[in-house]
Amino acid sequence: MKAFAYFSLIFLLALSSCSTLKNSVGSVPHVIDSIPETQIFELQMNFRDDEFGGLLLLKKYGNDHYRFILTSHFGLTVFDMEINKREYVTHYCIQPLNNKRALYLLRNDFSMLIKPDFFPNIRYKIDSSSRLTSLVRAGSITKTVMYFTDYKDSWPSVLSIGHPHLKLYIKLTTLPDASATPI
Repeated sequence: MKAFAYFSLIFLLALSSCSTLKNSVGSVPHVIDSIPETQIFELQMNFRDDEFGGLLLLKKYGNDHYRFILTSHFGLTVFDMEINKREYVTHYCIQPLNNKRALYLLRNDFSMLIKPDFFPNIRYKIDSSSRLTSLVRAGSITKTVMYFTDYKDSWPSVLSIGHPHLKLYIKLTTLPDASATPI
């Protein structure tokens, strides 16, 4: 009888602690505008005690075909990647990031941003205005937590990506009038 009481208590606690998050059964709202224009984000990245800042350019080419280019503020290209339905291509990547694990992590983050229900283990939270406020992807070392704030015209202008176990945090801020710059 005690075992049943403990099991009931644990089950109740588990349900109440996860009640604000939903499983990704069905359609998860998008967090990045999927129009075929160039979007530019100010990027701030913190990895343990190191900081990096730059510009992330995102261009959509047709259905589910995206290109991400990260440059420093001085114009140095850090990486240039393409993601589509069938493949993931790295056109260029600087040496410190050019390893299988780092590129895998970046690909997963970008895949979640362009298609929030990309992974089956995504949990999400929506506010009262039906806007996506967070995404959580469970995982051991690659756990990903994303927050979306400061909505303007139905799209968040601040996107925060965290990998708490790796102590890696990325903040993307939409730059105004970025669609005028071609890639």
